[in-house]
Amino acid sequence: MRKRLLFFLVVILAIQMVNAGSIGITPTGSQMFFEPNLEKTLTFRAMTPDPDQKISMFVKGDLSQYVTLDKNISVGSGDFEVKIKLPEKIDIPGNHRILIGAIESKAEGSGIGGLASIQVPIDIFVPYPGQYAEAEFKIENVNKGDNAKYFIRLNNLGTEEITAIATIDLYSDALKNKKLDSKFINIGRIESKKDFNESGILNVSSFNPGTYFVFTTVDYGKKIDFENELRIGYLFANITDYSYIFESKKINKFNIEVENLWNSKIDNVYSEVTVSDKGNILDSFRTPSYGLGPWEKRNLSGFFDATNVSEGKYIANLKIFYENQTSYKLVTVYVKDPVKETNPWLLWGIIAGVSIIIIFVIFVATIIYLEIKIKKVTKNAKKYFKK
Repeated sequence: MRKRLLFFLVVILAIQMVNAGSIGITPTGSQMFFEPNLEKTLTFRAMTPDPDQKISMFVKGDLSQYVTLDKNISVGSGDFEVKIKLPEKIDIPGNHRILIGAIESKAEGSGIGGLASIQVPIDIFVPYPGQYAEAEFKIENVNKGDNAKYFIRLNNLGTEEITAIATIDLYSDALKNKKLDSKFINIGRIESKKDFNESGILNVSSFNPGTYFVFTTVDYGKKIDFENELRIGYLFANITDYSYIFESKKINKFNIEVENLWNSKIDNVYSEVTVSDKGNILDSFRTPSYGLGPWEKRNLSGFFDATNVSEGKYIANLKIFYENQTSYKLVTVYVKDPVKETNPWLLWGIIAGVSIIIIFVIFVATIIYLEIKIKKVTKNAKKYFKK
């Protein structure tokens, strides 16, 4: 009876939560730089699928004392204005976040239902005093024969103008032993609260497949450094790992980890595995096929039937099929007999025996200690009475 009552309470609660509906706010946020005594009005819209639903709007977060709403309640979807009136000065530089929120107003008699709510940010950035900038650098992996696209951005987030340059150096190794290419970018002057953006290419179309290292420095009087890997791919599914220890007298799962070394997706990748002993085939199987995204690793899994295979060392031929190509690897696998389970009574007997021995040793040590102590006390007492 109690279980039924609990079940019905859970169902009623779920229905109430669903009936709470959903609400939204658009736009999903806003960003601006701080300006002394800035006054700005933004228009937001609270949305609900229920035209009779009451929605309460509110303001939270940093700088909320400088924000007012033209209305706090809306019935159904509707617009409302957010009025921002900033002070002449904000002492703390950096990002300050105001949250504009909306929540369903709980109707009378609505029970214990959940209330839907949402918040969207208004970010106000206060520039740092003097020269201060933040940078971003990205580079895309490519396939052999293609050039690599990069993107660089520099944001002047200080109160003063800056002048900047950037260098992009490409090396064959992370220790910078051999420079393969270099590019200079004259960024020039950037006013306060402005930014610089550039998309370009590095000419790597003649490079061989592999991993290269890109070191980028942005210098505006202070240096910002980036370290990136650039992978140049080719159509190859590489076997990176595999199962190699199995148990006899059972069917074992056999995993083959495959890595896509191409900067594009490879469809319908599967494996065929043959396990043999001195040329005699013991078992063979095929795995399901999967797609591999660029540079993705995943397991291709099948099942090795070792029911009639005795303990020993065998050869497995792992073949990977994809895009009318084949990769393969010959590996050694081991089949071992099942580990015999220990009799629990024997284990408890051993533990009990060891415990008895330990207790006996402690008992004997205690007796010896007491005897020595008694002899010492007796000897001292005799000396005392002789005096």
